[in-house]
Amino acid sequence: MVLIFSIIQLVYATTIDGDCPSFHQEVRISKDSLWIGDVPAMEKALQSAHAGLECAKTLSVDTVRSDLGDFFLLNAYSAHLSDQDTDRTWWLQQSYNLGHWNSNFGPEVEALRNELVAVKSISVSILPIVDVELTFLVDGVTTDALDMSEGLHWIEIYHQDGLLNARLMNVQEGSFIQLPDTESFSQPDVSSTKRVTGWLASAVFFSSVALSAHTVAMINHQQYGESTSLLQLEEQRFHTWRWGQASVVSGLLTLGCLGRWAVQHRESSRGISVDNNSSALE
Repeated sequence: MVLIFSIIQLVYATTIDGDCPSFHQEVRISKDSLWIGDVPAMEKALQSAHAGLECAKTLSVDTVRSDLGDFFLLNAYSAHLSDQDTDRTWWLQQSYNLGHWNSNFGPEVEALRNELVAVKSISVSILPIVDVELTFLVDGVTTDALDMSEGLHWIEIYHQDGLLNARLMNVQEGSFIQLPDTESFSQPDVSSTKRVTGWLASAVFFSSVALSAHTVAMINHQQYGESTSLLQLEEQRFHTWRWGQASVVSGLLTLGCLGRWAVQHRESSRGISVDNNSSALE
């Protein structure tokens, strides 16, 4: 088993400076080479598939399960040809865990695979523990928790900001995945929420001032008939005009605050909607 992962690391080291091979493409080439009996070409493409899997950032959701399944079977067949029974059984177990079989590998390999039994399920931990919503992709299937069988699995972890981690992982008891710096995660814009709430509170305040000023202006207006002199009448008219102006200004300020509140509330709602849609698509 150590030999297998040493080969993976060696192949990865020789290709890290070049372009990352396409895992999907190399698996297909390896299979096609095997079907026509070109074992050396199969082995060469299989090594490239190992390298492509090590340096890949993501895998196609549409093909990842079949690609992984055939990749496991190709490794099992390679071990079978070189009489490495332990490695052959290990790779066949990965195919069995995934629930994948390709009849082109023949009845002999199928019989060996059918002798296998299911392995226990393991919960993979995320470190550090974060209070943010994450989306997991395990072997091409979206899931809310990292519960899976022991053995090899392709795991992708997403946050609303995008991909956090993608890797082929040999899941065992006590396995965990280290997340990047949690300070990079987007947090709710508390300041924006406060601004939205502030504009609404200001609108309520100015509307109260406008209503009070209008009431005082109407009271002064109703007292015109009770004036006993021109001086008193002019004073009441002035108070009516002053409170009326205060009512108009406060009303305009109310409308302005309501307008700002409506704009920022709409922008905030649009931002939440976009984030939710992005998470659903991922």
